[in-house]
Amino acid sequence: MRTGSASAAAKRERLVSPWLIAGLFGATIFAFVLLFPAPALKRELARAHSVNAVILDYLQLLVRASPQAHQARLLLAKKALQVHDTALAKVALEPWLRQPIADETRRVGRLRLELEHNLVYSSPAGSATRNERITRWSHMLRALRPRLGYDQLIATAHNARALGLYRDAATLAFMAIHRTHDANARRQAFRYGLASLVAGNLPGRALKAAARYRSAVPMTADLWVYLAQIALAANAAEQAAAYELHYLAVTTTPQGRRRALLAALRALIAAGRPCAALATAAIYLHRIPPDAALWRFLTRLALASDRPRLAAHYAAYLVGLTQPGT
Repeated sequence: MRTGSASAAAKRERLVSPWLIAGLFGATIFAFVLLFPAPALKRELARAHSVNAVILDYLQLLVRASPQAHQARLLLAKKALQVHDTALAKVALEPWLRQPIADETRRVGRLRLELEHNLVYSSPAGSATRNERITRWSHMLRALRPRLGYDQLIATAHNARALGLYRDAATLAFMAIHRTHDANARRQAFRYGLASLVAGNLPGRALKAAARYRSAVPMTADLWVYLAQIALAANAAEQAAAYELHYLAVTTTPQGRRRALLAALRALIAAGRPCAALATAAIYLHRIPPDAALWRFLTRLALASDRPRLAAHYAAYLVGLTQPGT
């Protein structure tokens, strides 16, 4: 009797078969496809930020029903990539995977590039497979980048830099400068490109890039300081001094002007040009508030440069006998 009761209980527990549940779910999705207009739904799905299993299943049904429906395929690939389902995205993009990416539309190209980027991270770090995929992604990127907009260029630059492709990251950022009219966006792209080269231990290349792209960027005081830092890292002390003097010309604070002048003088001294440092001080000193530390610095510099009369001139400021400009 107990065995019979247990059997009956088990039957009651399996009253709803897993196959029945799966069938009902499939029927629901199928009814969803039939009852709602596909174009309108696709527009809504394209705008949706979140992705769930129902959306992916619905899009897969659309693709199975019409394998040549390219828009459905592309939407499925986009949503699959949103949830990092690389396998499903690859299936959705299958019709385009054997074609040169340069021949694709921008939309297809961007999806293929994102797919390849995901495949990079699906490989073990340091493995030959990952290195091969990084190289393939880089080649695809170079073919596609002329057709990317500002946001896509900057986002892809971040991806490139994360993969250690510092030159590619810089190139993308510098290209982005010419994809926008917004002054702040241009400055951000300029700085990110330079920072990518510095991160790749390429300060000399960064310095050349600064000279090349600077005219396209509305410069600010902080950017001049950043360029001076890059110049020092590239052992271009005279260029660093020039950038500090640019900063001095635009900064509005007395402390900023004092810092810039001292930095420029020290850079010229580092470049082996103490006389140029003294000449620079003579030009800009009138813009600096009275400062004992600066006069002491100039007094010592003049003595070291065998300019005793000039040293006495600055020493007079130091002891308060005269004021600058008298």
